[in-house]
Amino acid sequence: MHKNTKAACAATAAAVLLLGGASTMASWNDSKTIAGGAIKSGSLSLTQETGQTCTAWTLDGAGGGGAFVPGTTLVVPGDVITRTCTYTVNATGEHLAATVGLASPSFDETNDLVSALTADADYTIDADPLEDPAAATIADGAAITSANDGDVLSAAVSVTFSSATAGTTAQEMTATLDALTVSLTQTHA
Repeated sequence: MHKNTKAACAATAAAVLLLGGASTMASWNDSKTIAGGAIKSGSLSLTQETGQTCTAWTLDGAGGGGAFVPGTTLVVPGDVITRTCTYTVNATGEHLAATVGLASPSFDETNDLVSALTADADYTIDADPLEDPAAATIADGAAITSANDGDVLSAAVSVTFSSATAGTTAQEMTATLDALTVSLTQTHA
């Protein structure tokens, strides 16, 4: 190999080494610390306080109201059974909003009677149940906010046997209702 070629190769290798080391050279920099702090979360729940309960089921059908005894009272198309439960709303948070709703009921059986039953709820909310005027009605899916913290939510849940049930459909059947669930579902206000 010629001296010139060797010299050119050595110069190229030196340049590569210098360029590779350029990234390790010091440069100016600065940083600032941003102070942290405690982050606390709010809350959303329904609780049954002392004295808050669910009423007994009642039969409100076209034949007149009366007691409904699960497993004993026989319902017919058009009947509505109702129960009212009261809860204290616990809602805290700067941008808290929640919708009130009733989850679809679940039954132990799958039959025509189950298919003919629908569940619904009417809600009222009251900041002070001991004062007049009466509680304000709120719609299914209505918003609850932190302004309602401590208010009393009443849910009148009902199960309706469809009056459109015809012929012998759903006769002499049992539909065991597992539970009805009133819920508050958080959204961001």
